[in-house]
Amino acid sequence: MYSGIRVRGFVSVDGCKPIDAVRSRRVFYVPQDLEYSFLTWTLDQELKLFSSRLRDEVAEVLGLYTLARKPLDRLSAGERYRVIVGLALSMSVRVLLLDEPSTFLDRQTLIDFLNLVKQLARSEGLSVLIADHRVDVLRNLVDEVVYLESSTQCSVTKIPTIARPARISLRDVWFRYSRREPYVLRSLSVDIEGGDVIAFVGRNAVGKTTTLRLILGIVKPVRGFVERVYREAFYVPQNPVYWFTQRTLEDEVKAVKASLKVIDLAGLEGKRLRPPHTLSVGEARRFSIYLAAYSGRELVVVDEPTLGMDLESCYCLKELVDEMSRAGIAVVMATHDKEFAQFVKARTIALG
Repeated sequence: MYSGIRVRGFVSVDGCKPIDAVRSRRVFYVPQDLEYSFLTWTLDQELKLFSSRLRDEVAEVLGLYTLARKPLDRLSAGERYRVIVGLALSMSVRVLLLDEPSTFLDRQTLIDFLNLVKQLARSEGLSVLIADHRVDVLRNLVDEVVYLESSTQCSVTKIPTIARPARISLRDVWFRYSRREPYVLRSLSVDIEGGDVIAFVGRNAVGKTTTLRLILGIVKPVRGFVERVYREAFYVPQNPVYWFTQRTLEDEVKAVKASLKVIDLAGLEGKRLRPPHTLSVGEARRFSIYLAAYSGRELVVVDEPTLGMDLESCYCLKELVDEMSRAGIAVVMATHDKEFAQFVKARTIALG
């Protein structure tokens, strides 16, 4: 699976081998992929499992008091990320590893959280290492920035014009997941046509992913209506690696009836015969969006497009969005990254 990769040197964590540091709870890794990060059903149960207590200052900054007893599978990705970070900071670990926190936390929550982490680092000797592409946000919140060279070589070519552009209309839409829960969306109205680039923006848990699901017909509104006029849509969820069903990247491209040039355009030319599940989070995200763009679908819906994306990938994504718009494809995104929404010149609709 990873043939040809060589590892040299050694890693010591607080004087231990990495695996021993994890076993002794000296280090806690918060990954990009949150699907398999929990062992129980709620934050309260996770804390009991590890014989820990939720720290008040952590709960306040991350807004965890209202989430502690909620089922983890009912939380948004941003809420789950806040939960696992709160768990890590409540376990008194000595080393905290954060993988792409800006992907899951809106800008203000990220700044508040990192300021808290910095205070804990100073007062308790906590060491924090962050891997992230948002240097603009992190630069003034960390002690040192280490740049890693990027080898991303993505590009964009012309997309054939869509013969019958999509048209979607949401009218006075209200939605909640159960009668016991508050409304996630209230009186939302929006029109989307072929060539539009729409970005639903807002902080965590304001209904961005829910709105995408309403547009696709995955869930139905409690009040109001959604009119959809399109033949096919392509949905890229927050974790695209889980809907890859084929053995190789080539097979995935053939499955959506796209040209094999998509692999080269996505900067993955040397990985044609690799299983898609071996791609990094950023590579899987870039590959899935390129597949969507060149699949011939009238509607492309992307949840958190910048997840795991480096700067070069974001520039390619902007060109790709521009080309999709010119081809008459309706592009709808959900993101808490308002700067990216402005970068791709999307019509932004603030939720929450």
